[in-house]
Amino acid sequence: MQNENAALTYRPGDWALDHTIADGQAGAKSPPLQALYPEKDQYLIVPAKRYYDRDFAEQEWHKVWSRTWNCAGIACDIPKAGDWFKYELGRESILVVRQGDGSIKAFYNVCKHRGRKLMTEDFGHANTFVCPFHSWSYNQDGSNRRVTDREYFDERALCGDLSLRAIRCEQWSGFVFINLDDDAAPLQGFLDALPTALGAYPFDTMHIVKDVSIELPCNWKLAMEAFLEPYHAHITHSQILPVVDELYNQYDFFRNGHALVVTPVGMPSPRFKDQASINPALAYLLLEAGIDPQTFGGGAQDVRAAIWNAKRNEQNTYGLDYSSYSDSQLTDDWNPSFFPEHDLQCPPRRDHGHAFSAPRQRPHSLPLQRLDPAAQTSRRYAATRLHGRRGTGGRLWRRPGTPSLHPP
Repeated sequence: MQNENAALTYRPGDWALDHTIADGQAGAKSPPLQALYPEKDQYLIVPAKRYYDRDFAEQEWHKVWSRTWNCAGIACDIPKAGDWFKYELGRESILVVRQGDGSIKAFYNVCKHRGRKLMTEDFGHANTFVCPFHSWSYNQDGSNRRVTDREYFDERALCGDLSLRAIRCEQWSGFVFINLDDDAAPLQGFLDALPTALGAYPFDTMHIVKDVSIELPCNWKLAMEAFLEPYHAHITHSQILPVVDELYNQYDFFRNGHALVVTPVGMPSPRFKDQASINPALAYLLLEAGIDPQTFGGGAQDVRAAIWNAKRNEQNTYGLDYSSYSDSQLTDDWNPSFFPEHDLQCPPRRDHGHAFSAPRQRPHSLPLQRLDPAAQTSRRYAATRLHGRRGTGGRLWRRPGTPSLHPP
């Protein structure tokens, strides 16, 4: 829809890019926020204390982090039996291990003898997990394999289960989630309708191109909130204004705190003066889709539809099958967020069809004294870590076999 028409009816949270899409289909507008969270107006102003108070951080740990499904990593990081990765969540260290039957299990990364951390690297392969303190060892399924010099122990000292303590572990589309709460509802129900909304994206068929890890001197919520809205884009990323409508966006809401923002790409922002001409950025998008901008007969408001048609063509320049995607998914930035710490950024990549980044924001796992004691209080109890493979959060995936302009 053209920007001038959108301006007449736009209300954030109520706006839909296409009101004709039926419920249950990709791009359908969600129920309004008020319908899912009638109490929402109680939180129009968020107390600043929630971003620096240690007592509130402790409440978050007990009420959120230790009781919620958190994305620990992706399954393709551990393709073979015995492959494992370490996931740090606040004060807890967790081992995620591929099993002999192909399933994935998670355990506290703690020896049952003296509480020594078993594995200190981020990734690895092990037939047996051996404690570096007294060499107690554990099988891939967490069962105790050996108590060193067991014959010298009083068996009463070895009573109870000597296996590693298991943690709830479930998967969705290649993402591995863990939950420290043994009584938590299953992951599928927790995710609500997000898997349906994102069903076209083949996350589980892609592989890692690049990993980045960043520590930020701020509360984790500040980092997460930056990924939940395009409100900042007009000033922080002003270079996108000729080709991205960062103002009129579709905001969808789901149960359990999840959300989705769809930002139109392939049309100028309402803040951009020229709404009619094919500017260089729009010309680039046309060219990438196999359309000659010199002979293109439309204007700026016609670019999106032209790209949709070009990608629907079986002879499209990417050589990919886009039949499962909605029109919006062929051009726009889909940005779903999974409460509390995980979001995906799903813009169509011009060089190889589709790629995805998946930042995860978490409370810092290091002791408080490691942070600058002279800094403001918002820096003292928590910093944010966007964590990724081999100690390095944001992740990019693409389909196997497709070329990359930026090799890893």
